[in-house]
Amino acid sequence: MGYPKNIYDEADKIMMQRRNKAKSELMHRQEKIYKELPEIQVMENQTASLSTQAIRCVISGKFDRNMLEQCKCQSLELQSKIKEMLVANGYDENALDENYYCEKCKDTGYIDGIMCDCMKILVKETACKTLSSMSSANDCSLDNFSLEYYPDVKMENSKISPRTKMSRIFEYCKNYVKNFNTNAHSILMQGATGLGKTHLSIAMAYEITKRGYGVIYCSAPEIMRQLEQEYFGKANSENKTNDTESALIECDLLIVDDLGTEYSNKYNQSAIYNIINSRINMNRPTIISTNLNATELNQLYGMRFVSRMIGEFDKLDFVGSDIRQIKSRS
Repeated sequence: MGYPKNIYDEADKIMMQRRNKAKSELMHRQEKIYKELPEIQVMENQTASLSTQAIRCVISGKFDRNMLEQCKCQSLELQSKIKEMLVANGYDENALDENYYCEKCKDTGYIDGIMCDCMKILVKETACKTLSSMSSANDCSLDNFSLEYYPDVKMENSKISPRTKMSRIFEYCKNYVKNFNTNAHSILMQGATGLGKTHLSIAMAYEITKRGYGVIYCSAPEIMRQLEQEYFGKANSENKTNDTESALIECDLLIVDDLGTEYSNKYNQSAIYNIINSRINMNRPTIISTNLNATELNQLYGMRFVSRMIGEFDKLDFVGSDIRQIKSRS
């Protein structure tokens, strides 16, 4: 799962909160039980003392099997008495153990260096939550994408209407989500403002994220803002990192919205080309939406960049009238 670093950081933070919660709850139970049943605390201290004796025996080099066995038997006997006393007084026999959210990994998120299933679920949930927190994400889903805003009259020099064409694009997008894998085709969404490119790209991002894939959705200006902040902000640092660029290149699916609206300079053009080209070379799918036509893209990024996209991306031409203006009038 190729999620961006901030998703893993947030998941790690939640894991730490779970561990702290387990420790805090245990402390409160201990205080209550020790106050009500002080003899249990005495037995626990005795158990700890036996463990210390055993450790000292091993560390000292004076290995005494009989002494270790005696410590073990006494410790087990004390633990058994503690459980019996807990149950006799209405507590669970494990009331003095930490209650973890996940007993397998003890809320660390990893087992022998391998990500636990609970961590995988948490990372996916965190990614979905982060995507949903976007200002327009809650209003953009496949379920509420409506074709009624597209004219059902044949376009000039065409045998089909905008609604028919957009219906085909919508079906393509639904099938793309349903069958998505890390070897899926890349997509270039082109068309004027307000034709549904952002709506569909956000909806696709959310559905694919729910399936457990690592998706980064970001506008082109935001990508460049993060890259510039990271690169130039560390220009004088010996420990220069490229976390953002690596995440953009390595995620399962990269969705770049509004390509061409970022500030145009050689650094930005080179950075965008490097990210897209690297993903093409690594056979990783990318979805790009832009209001620019092929000529305008050529002028901004050069023929080399555009020819690579045209050769590698499935091209979806969005048509119709600005939906936002139609909605504002209704």
